[in-house]
Amino acid sequence: MVSLVQHIPLWVWPVLAFVLWRGIQSLGPRTVKVWVAGLVPLVFLVLSVSSVGDVAWGAPVIALVWVLALGLGVALGWWFLSAQPTAMDRGRGTVTIPGSPWLLVVLVTVFSVKFAYGYGMGTGAAWATEASWRSGLFGISGLSTGIVVGRTLRLYAWYFSGEAEAGD
Repeated sequence: MVSLVQHIPLWVWPVLAFVLWRGIQSLGPRTVKVWVAGLVPLVFLVLSVSSVGDVAWGAPVIALVWVLALGLGVALGWWFLSAQPTAMDRGRGTVTIPGSPWLLVVLVTVFSVKFAYGYGMGTGAAWATEASWRSGLFGISGLSTGIVVGRTLRLYAWYFSGEAEAGD
């Protein structure tokens, strides 16, 4: 256990605290500016693309796994895991989103997988460089990113199409 803690950079703890705080916030309904709703998916996408980009040059199959998982995640996020806003105020540019456990689950999953991978790479563990492990890691990363992106795209579709008129 001491060996595990010795190899963890200090910046990991505030990131974990933020992940838990943000995920717990998403359990209850919240009203946000429409543009703010896109920040988490944008960060997910940028981090995910940069991670897979670093690995894909030497292993294009991993990039393919990521792209396929991303597409599946977008579909899941759009069709099954999105919740219609309970209120929209187009004048103020806000939406009220019902609470959901999905962001907490996705954030903790991504944090855990990236933590394990970073730890494995940082300590020189052989398993961290195995193709099957890396494919699984980037598959989970693509799926998680896709879920968050798909949910947000669906929210934007509702907002900009007028499909849901709650709160107008």
